[in-house]
Amino acid sequence: MATPKEKICAILRTQTIYLWLGSCNLTAVPTPIFRNRMSFLKLLYLNHNQISVLPKSIDHLSCLEALQLSDNKLSALPVSIGRLSCLEDLILDNNQLTALPNSISHISALRHLSLSDNKLTALPKSIGRMSSLQKLWIDNNQLIALPDSIGRLSCLEDLILSHNQIAVLPTSITHLSSLCKLYLDHNKLFALPNSIGDLSSLGWLAISDNQLTVLPASIAGDGITQLYELTIRRNPLLSPQQQQQQQQQQQQRNQEEDATPRLTTKRPRLCEEGEYYQFNPHPLINIVAGFVWNAMIMHPP
Repeated sequence: MATPKEKICAILRTQTIYLWLGSCNLTAVPTPIFRNRMSFLKLLYLNHNQISVLPKSIDHLSCLEALQLSDNKLSALPVSIGRLSCLEDLILDNNQLTALPNSISHISALRHLSLSDNKLTALPKSIGRMSSLQKLWIDNNQLIALPDSIGRLSCLEDLILSHNQIAVLPTSITHLSSLCKLYLDHNKLFALPNSIGDLSSLGWLAISDNQLTVLPASIAGDGITQLYELTIRRNPLLSPQQQQQQQQQQQQRNQEEDATPRLTTKRPRLCEEGEYYQFNPHPLINIVAGFVWNAMIMHPP
């Protein structure tokens, strides 16, 4: 009786187009996949295995349209993945990825990129080149910021960024005119771009569990006319009265700072005994400073 491995190898000797190898307890991608007979493969499912390395030869699957690798042990992706020019769906949830190769932006046909439950701290700046991308899911990672180039993803409809460490959003995010879902809950945001109202297609906005004290007026303006659901729970939002009081306090602090004389940081020159060096607007302070400076020179401690 043939073993499971022998059965898999027998399948791989055929001209298979769709191949499901999920939950097969694989520790590596079977090498027969990359032989000539498999070059027409369009869909490859390898989810729920123990795969830790994706071979460089993955680019031999030039017709591949969907690659499912969730629930494995991948810590990196090969640069060659960028040569999968027909790939439309790339699912990498629940791995151990800490970074993405810049070459991933070369997959011009990619529509769905899912990276949930990894250890990513940043996205490549080149991500803005993925002009066909419609869904980008990066929740439950360790992102602290987003590249400005994300604003060039003109076809993006879903941007899922929940459960990260993001404190500030780039203003370019408001250029995503096709964006329907924006999930930013469980981050460290203390403000939203004032121009967020420019997201005219936005229907779902999740910003719960952040550090927001004020919401931009544009959220309630004429821009986001399609907004269907807004969740803002567990944010330290200020009432209009508190906001006004805070603004008044800030204005008062600014006025006090403007009225306070400032000492120059320029070091005074050595001066003769009894002479003062004018580096402060008040003459008395200058006179005292002159004597003290000379005393320090003539009688060092």
